[in-house]
Amino acid sequence: MNKKDWLITLEKRFNTYQHFYPTITFEKVLNSLSEIDIEILMKLEETGELGFVREKDGYYEFFDLSIQTPKRLSLCYDYEARINRKKFPPISSVEEEIEKLKVELLSIDDYYYLQSIIPVDTKTSSWVKTPKEIRALNGALFMERRYETVFVFHNSADSYYSSRGFRCKYRVKVSS
Repeated sequence: MNKKDWLITLEKRFNTYQHFYPTITFEKVLNSLSEIDIEILMKLEETGELGFVREKDGYYEFFDLSIQTPKRLSLCYDYEARINRKKFPPISSVEEEIEKLKVELLSIDDYYYLQSIIPVDTKTSSWVKTPKEIRALNGALFMERRYETVFVFHNSADSYYSSRGFRCKYRVKVSS
């Protein structure tokens, strides 16, 4: 998708959820985006449906809005889990992909916020940022929505499934 078409798509998504941020205009968000921001956001679009979701702490935040987990699947949680996996390690991990993409993994609170906007992961699940205490015990957290309820689950960090991916966010400093 070229930049012009992508910006049109981004504006349509922005307008779809406008009722969640009535005081923010697309022009304000667009004026805060640098060329690097646009490159990163367009790269994310290749595997998901990115959209603006909120202004928080002086930043505009963009989240994955795909109904099911974005097309970043079959990844264990982090590099350590991947290299320590005895059989059939995946080609990458969530944390390695996050670093390549220059984005952040959704936290539990971010995930709940996303679910308040649009029901996602009704047939899939997504890894979320795991507290260090849980990760130190070889665990990792993921979330999904079933029965109109959002659940937090755990797995060993080296597990991976074809229906589990990750959702991320990208933050852009609000320009004055």
